[in-house]
Amino acid sequence: MRDFHEQQGDDARNAFAGSLAKALGISADKVNEAFAQIEDNHKTRFAAKLASQLGLETAQVRAALEKLASDGPGDPGAFAETLAAELGVEVEKLEDAFDALRPDPGAMRHEWQGAAPLRHLASALDVSRAELRKALREVRAGADSGWAQREAELKAFLAERFGLSAEKVEDALADLPRPERGPGPGWHHGPGPGGPDGPGR
Repeated sequence: MRDFHEQQGDDARNAFAGSLAKALGISADKVNEAFAQIEDNHKTRFAAKLASQLGLETAQVRAALEKLASDGPGDPGAFAETLAAELGVEVEKLEDAFDALRPDPGAMRHEWQGAAPLRHLASALDVSRAELRKALREVRAGADSGWAQREAELKAFLAERFGLSAEKVEDALADLPRPERGPGPGWHHGPGPGGPDGPGR
């Protein structure tokens, strides 16, 4: 799933940015700049919270997280050990910090699908929330066919990777839960299985 979304992520994000820009009557560059600004703010806030838990400087924690991100996905099970070594702290201390920061699922859903991200994006784009809601409705109205194509590409990708029939992959994916849609790629897990990575990737 990670490999597929590494391969497809930029195209999906650019397509969403282009569609949103068209609906708002602004440039796609401005939309992409807004996404980058909000993503940077989220990373800084997360690094600051983790640094506070660990008694470290925010810049040190953010640099370590950026280094691990640049090294690629790696083994998810070894993430805490690798980050702890990079920061020079005990793994147990880092895991305790993660536990303290882990949000309630309901709170995370509200943060990524509720008013806060809409407000942040509207502010970054210099449009009203009403204008942004209207534009997002227009984008979503034309998104179903695009998602159907991406889902077909995912099925073909998995079938080739594991040497399975398309039917077997389709049956397996049909059994997975389908998260609700967020405002767009990079904001929350998109519709269907294996959505783009969320915050704190």
